Amino acid sequence: MQRATLEVLVNFACPHCVRIDRMSSGESNRPLGGQHAFITGGGSGIGLGAAKALLVDGASVTIAGRSAERLETARLELNNFTQVGSTIDTAVVDVSDEVSLERGLHAANDRVPLTIAVANAGVGSASPLLSTELTDWERVLRTNLTGAFLTFKCAGRHLVSNGGGVLCAVSSIAGNRTHRFMSAYTASKAGLEMLVKNAADELGPHRVRVNAIAPGIVDTDISASLRENEAVNDDYRQNMPLGRRGTTEDTSAAIRFLCGPESSWVTGVILPVDGGHHLRRGPNLAPLLAGRSADEPPASQDPGDRSVHQEAAQNYSHKNKPLTREIIAELILERLAHGEVLRRAELIDHARAVHVARGG
Repeated sequence: MQRATLEVLVNFACPHCVRIDRMSSGESNRPLGGQHAFITGGGSGIGLGAAKALLVDGASVTIAGRSAERLETARLELNNFTQVGSTIDTAVVDVSDEVSLERGLHAANDRVPLTIAVANAGVGSASPLLSTELTDWERVLRTNLTGAFLTFKCAGRHLVSNGGGVLCAVSSIAGNRTHRFMSAYTASKAGLEMLVKNAADELGPHRVRVNAIAPGIVDTDISASLRENEAVNDDYRQNMPLGRRGTTEDTSAAIRFLCGPESSWVTGVILPVDGGHHLRRGPNLAPLLAGRSADEPPASQDPGDRSVHQEAAQNYSHKNKPLTREIIAELILERLAHGEVLRRAELIDHARAVHVARGG
């Protein structure tokens, strides 16, 4: 039997097995030997952790992001994880820019045919619904949802042409549990999860599997403000049966599973990686937005939320009015009425923010 015919038959029978021609060239016989993963947001956090896990098991990896400096720093670190026959490369791209993303994917596919793409790039946002700016809403959805769509679309074309592969997204517990004061973020992640399911349904016949992980709070840069507020951090932990925050090792192990041959009959799945947080309620972020002191117990009732929304409504109603002592006093008294602890520095910052919000 001719070699080309044999390769086609093997690849059809087991699309996630290592290609014959790659193995013959001395590539790693590890589980992901001969595979090539493109990871957006790969310069730090969950993306960087995923790159390490895939490299250790023999895959070549291209990490993508907007900062060339951050990517180069990550590449030097990842050099320590490469195996025989695998490589680590970088691609400076903006996932919300289709031309930029396609250029990076083409270059990566030319080096080694792509078989895995991880849509990890994401941004966060927290503000009351009534004061969320349209620009901030669009910024979050453009990266978290449109960016994932473009990654699936552009990388998916390469995977189909290459005979199949895996698309994996990084969603969040915010995709299926309400997170008060994070409307843009929750909407982006909920949309992402339906995109994953729909893509899995469409691309299955092309031997492309599509899944996602849904992490809870993980020790990364993007979650720093949540972790540093003691009340919010405690509220997260109280709603996790396993009682601890996640690590990038937790998330990378899940991504590695979904991208590997062990999950060859798994598609359209949103895998919670959250210490069981999805079994309970979403976090209470009122202390973060309301300026509560770090030693105050987590808020669990509505008044704190009303305080935040009333302030947003007042900011809107007074937007075109000049900032006066009376207006500042009104806002301060309203906050004190709900038992909030206010420091002088916080009052000054608050007054300045209100002044800016009202066009002052």
